[in-house]
Amino acid sequence: MRNPWESLDLNIYEKHMNLKNVAQIPLLNNIMKSQFSYIDIDSVAIFGVAGGNGLEHVNNNLNKIYCIDINIEYLDAIKKRYSHLNNLIFENLDLNDSSIDLKEADLVIANLIIEYIGLNSFLTQIKKIRPIYVSCVIQNNTKNIKNSFVSDSIYSDSLKEISKLGFFINKAELINKMNKIDYKCILNEKYDLPYNKAFIRFDFKKVI
Repeated sequence: MRNPWESLDLNIYEKHMNLKNVAQIPLLNNIMKSQFSYIDIDSVAIFGVAGGNGLEHVNNNLNKIYCIDINIEYLDAIKKRYSHLNNLIFENLDLNDSSIDLKEADLVIANLIIEYIGLNSFLTQIKKIRPIYVSCVIQNNTKNIKNSFVSDSIYSDSLKEISKLGFFINKAELINKMNKIDYKCILNEKYDLPYNKAFIRFDFKKVI
C-alpha cells in the first residue's frame, strides 16, 4: 500500500503549514536555524526534509547534508530552490523500511517525522547512523484534551490521509528509549502554537 506522503502535493502541504491558525513553517524555520548551529559537526542527515524549509540556514562549513524524504517530488523541489548549495545529497527513502542503507552523519534533524514513522522505526535508523547529536521536534497538546494531530484548515480534505498516520509521541518514552541507546537529552524546549498545540524540541548527545 502506497504511503499517503508520496502523493501529497507540496504546495498544498506548505500552504496549510503556513496558515495563521497553523503557523508551523515560520516556527520550524527558526528552530532549524538553531539546529544547524552546532559547530563541531561536518555532516547532517535531515529526516523528512519535505520542501527544504530552513535550508537557507545551512552552515557553509558543512561538508554533506543528506536530504531524506519518501516523496521524490519534494526532493526535486529542493534541487530547484537550493541549486546554489553544492553540499546537498538527496535520498528518496522510506524511513519505515528497516532495510534501507543510511550514511553516517554527525547530526540528525528529525522535525515532525517521528509521529509518522513511529518511535521504533526512528530508533532503528538512528542506530544505523550513530550521530553525535540528534535534534528532533515533536508536536504536543498543551491541554489534556483530544485534538486532531493535523490542524483543521481549508486544506483538510487534501490532508485527510496523512492525518490518519500521525499520532502524538510520549515525551518520557522518547527520552527513555534514547537513553537506552546511549543518548542523553541536553535540550528540552517548548514552543506554543495555536489551538492548544505546541512543538517540543529535544536535542540528544551520544554519551558513548
